[in-house]
Amino acid sequence: WRRLVAANEEAVEKGWAQRGVFGTGIWPEYLRGTSRSILYVGKSAGPLASQVGCVPNQARSVDASTNWMIERRNQSAFWQMIDAVDSTRRSLAWTNVCKMDRQGGGRPPAETEWNEVSAVCLTALEEEIESLSPSTVLFATSNAYRWDVRRLLHRLGYQRKALSFI
Repeated sequence: WRRLVAANEEAVEKGWAQRGVFGTGIWPEYLRGTSRSILYVGKSAGPLASQVGCVPNQARSVDASTNWMIERRNQSAFWQMIDAVDSTRRSLAWTNVCKMDRQGGGRPPAETEWNEVSAVCLTALEEEIESLSPSTVLFATSNAYRWDVRRLLHRLGYQRKALSFI
């Protein structure tokens, strides 16, 4: 977490990032390593980063994102998609590939900005996957950071599979 906060502080000083780091939201009934456990992954918190509660304090950031998920504060396409998979959200943990956001949050960090923080963000994502032991890691990220994520998942032994919706 300290490395994420330090990378965020550097990005803030460079003028492209908002202050704060996204903490993984974990449903209180999430069962690590079970066949129903899902890690749901977005690009970054985006325009809602300050509302989600991205802050430098890890416990506060985790609590804020967990509460955001539980209280269903947003009905965006991102959340509608996971509700089609698990409408209760009880099998979920939620994270983002990029743990910080651009000033204004309109889009995830651009490629040059991502290159500055990718190593620390991908390390954090890897640690989340290893710690949470999900049976499924579901990415709703469009093409953002695609090749970096594919390399990480391949290294961890995950297989790419299309998800079908009813």
